[in-house]
Amino acid sequence: MKVIRAGYGAAAAAAALSAFAGELRPELATIAVVWTWCVTPGALAAEAFFRGGSGLVRLLATLALSPFLMGAPFAALVYAGVPSALAARALCVLVAVLATLAAFRPDAPVPGETPEAELTSRGSAPALAIAAAWAGLCAWLMVSNDLLPLRSDGWFHAAVVAQIAQRGVPPEDPYFAGLRLLYFWGSHAWAAGWLALVPKLQPWTPLLVLNVSGAFAVVLGVAGIAQRLRADAQAVAYTCLIALLGYSPFAWGLIAGRAFTGDVRGWADVVHQAGHGIDPVLATMATGQLHGSLAFFGDKYLVLTPFGMGLALLALSVVTALTLLERPTARAGVAFALCLAATLFVHTVVGYALLLLCATWFVIAAVRGVTGDHPRLAVLIPLALAVVAALAVLSPYLVEITLGKRGQLSAGIVRRALVSFVIGGAFYVPAGFAWLASRARRELPALALLVPALLVAAMALALRLPENNQSKFLNLLFLLLAAPAALGLQALLDRAGRPLAWLLLFVFACAALPNLGLAIWGFTGERGLGMHAWRATPAQREACAWVRAHTPPDAALCDPIVARDLMVHGGRSVWWGGPYGERDWGYDPAALQARRDLVSALALGRDPEGAAATLLASTKRAVVLVTRAGAPDSIVSVTAVAARPERFERLWGNSAMTFWRVRRPS
Repeated sequence: MKVIRAGYGAAAAAAALSAFAGELRPELATIAVVWTWCVTPGALAAEAFFRGGSGLVRLLATLALSPFLMGAPFAALVYAGVPSALAARALCVLVAVLATLAAFRPDAPVPGETPEAELTSRGSAPALAIAAAWAGLCAWLMVSNDLLPLRSDGWFHAAVVAQIAQRGVPPEDPYFAGLRLLYFWGSHAWAAGWLALVPKLQPWTPLLVLNVSGAFAVVLGVAGIAQRLRADAQAVAYTCLIALLGYSPFAWGLIAGRAFTGDVRGWADVVHQAGHGIDPVLATMATGQLHGSLAFFGDKYLVLTPFGMGLALLALSVVTALTLLERPTARAGVAFALCLAATLFVHTVVGYALLLLCATWFVIAAVRGVTGDHPRLAVLIPLALAVVAALAVLSPYLVEITLGKRGQLSAGIVRRALVSFVIGGAFYVPAGFAWLASRARRELPALALLVPALLVAAMALALRLPENNQSKFLNLLFLLLAAPAALGLQALLDRAGRPLAWLLLFVFACAALPNLGLAIWGFTGERGLGMHAWRATPAQREACAWVRAHTPPDAALCDPIVARDLMVHGGRSVWWGGPYGERDWGYDPAALQARRDLVSALALGRDPEGAAATLLASTKRAVVLVTRAGAPDSIVSVTAVAARPERFERLWGNSAMTFWRVRRPS
């Protein structure tokens, strides 16, 4: 306990330094902010509300809850009109005070360890070792290749962070100026708090830290579920390995098979596929499935999105719910309310799925209670209060990001969902459901995991989301089934005898390790050949710096080439950010078309017509046209723009871009 108190003293010092991080060297400032915004708040909450859990679960709560505990108050203060720098510093001071009080608080008596507590804490050491190795691998891949943070959705998420840092909350969509962002931005507000403290930080830095923290936490999460299922140390280790390596067994065979066809064959074809970046590797290994990430679990932690931490929060919520079902107490109810609120804040899709799981747990407790297991009735009130409290606290945020969405959900089973369920989940679905079904009648934790898993499986098969996001339900399902699948594997190995057991482990290694090797090869070989993963040139960075320094924060840019640099490095929204995001967030198609027409007309030196003209005339923001060197004449006509000085005033230019102020028609 003395070590913990000393740790709180160090945390208090780090929080005090964070309040003045802008005056420190960048390295020291980043360390202090990481400790204050990623560790200390969750540690305080874990000590208060997760005292009965294993050390592994408390560490999981520390990492998973911190973004919510800092991000939500920061967003609330900024929304109330407090300057972002002042809000961030005030929270650092509050954390410093709370950590100081914790450091000097007298130690509470430590209760003796019960047999039940010992059963639910086994296997923590191997889980921590695997978690450290996994997080280290993810961190090394992200840091060693600067194109990985930019890949896929990285530009969008960094742009949202820059938008909040520049203009506060609620943010507009930086890809579609003037449209309220219909996407959960809780983790982005948390990241913007970092920039408020250390303005020199790149927006990608806190997002990268969130991913690495989530990579560590998710391993602890699946291990925690295994512990609640009374797994021993060996089964906990199996759980961690299956969760990380079990996607799409033998998917590497598709890479190998392709090497025997086409013009390029053999090893040269393998090098061609894996040596040009990760996307071709995942696309081949996940052939016929909903998404390339179903070939490799780690892809969720090597794209800068909050989904990785959302998975960790789901695991923590499941562990907490199983604890609440078995021992309904007020402390467990508060802990679950925190988990639910944090999940809704960080990744609302996972949070809404968790709300549905809450309904299954409520029904299970009610049915068990009225059919003889009367203590389960005591679960109903704390569970209901936890849901009500989380929704009440987050209702303004949820309304802000949800109200107005269109066409986001549809029902129907598609072939790719079935293929993903069968092939992507070959290690999880049969063994996991079989193990749970065999114990559901006599073991409450098994029943409380089986029913939610069946619900998530139904959602994964029949509930469609835009842009292949239906695959996320499969990620949730495989996470829930990792522990029971590992327990099923352990039972099979125990029955098989030593020679056959070693053979089965060898088959698992052959199925999973080549997938891991090809994925690592693809990530290390990422060259930015995709449409998003590219580096801004020095001239482009110079242009972005000019925009940030010489245009108002709410200036809206017309950039017909739809590059991402101005939104991140320049911190400005664009009127139309391309087809990316048009279908994802459920915007009004007419509003999107008006923005598309506005940019197209202005880039060719023409006056917009119809809804686009109305949009331009109604906005009170500065409108700036961007013409880029080398843009096709069919998209951008610099000659036509320059020939109309009454409409386009040249502001600044270099070898990469030229900026023109758009004068509105009188």
